[in-house]
Amino acid sequence: MLPKFHLSAAALALACLSPQGALAQSSDACYQMAANLCGSHSLGQCFTYQGNWDNLPDACHGDIQMQIEMDREFEEQAHRDSQDHGAAPSSDQCYETAAMICHTIPLGTCFQQQDAWDSIDASCHGDIQRQIEMDREANEQSGAEIQSGGYVTGMAWGGKMRDGPGMNFRQIDSMTEGEGIEIVSDTGQWYNDFQWYEVIAHGRHGFVWGGNFCHDGGGHMDGSGGACN
Repeated sequence: MLPKFHLSAAALALACLSPQGALAQSSDACYQMAANLCGSHSLGQCFTYQGNWDNLPDACHGDIQMQIEMDREFEEQAHRDSQDHGAAPSSDQCYETAAMICHTIPLGTCFQQQDAWDSIDASCHGDIQRQIEMDREANEQSGAEIQSGGYVTGMAWGGKMRDGPGMNFRQIDSMTEGEGIEIVSDTGQWYNDFQWYEVIAHGRHGFVWGGNFCHDGGGHMDGSGGACN
C-alpha cells in the first residue's frame, strides 16, 4: 500500500500564491507539489491513492493527470521500440526512461523503491545502477570539498535520522540535542524551506532535515539551520 502524505491547506495556498497574491498554479509549481507528495514513488503509482489527489489543489489535477499519461505513453513506446527492433534499449534510452519515472528525484533515491526498477526494461538495470554509483561518488566528492580534506561538522538539535531524504522514508535512528554530526552533502530535496542532508552520526550514514542541525565554521549552507553559535 502506498503511504499517505499530508500537506496543510495553508502550505498549499502559500505554494500557489502568485507575486500579485492571487491563487494561481503554474505547471512547474504543480509538479513540485506532486514530487513533494510522492517522494520516491512514480506519479502513476503515487496517484492511485485518492488521498494524494485530495492533497493537491484542484487546479493542478489536469497537469498531473496529463503528466501521468505522458509517462505511461513514453514507457509503452519505449517498450514497443525495444520489441520492434528486437534489441535491448540503448543506455541513452534507459536514462531517458529513468528520468521520466523519477522526474526531479535523484536516481539513487528514486530507485530505492522496487516499483521504479519494475518500470524499466531489465536490460537497463546495469546502466541505471552504474549511474547511481557515479552520482553517489560525485556527491561524496562534493561533500568532501566543502571543507578541505573532510566533511563539515555540526551539531544536531534533535530529530530523526532516515534512510532517505524525505518524511516518507523509514526512520533508522534518533538524534539527541547537542550531538555532533558530520555533514556529507545536501540532497536538493526541500521541505518547509530546509533541505534534507546526508550526514554521519555515531558511525552511521543517514539523512536528516536541515532545520534540525547547525554547522560549524561560519559561512552559509543553503537550507540548513545556519551556523552554530
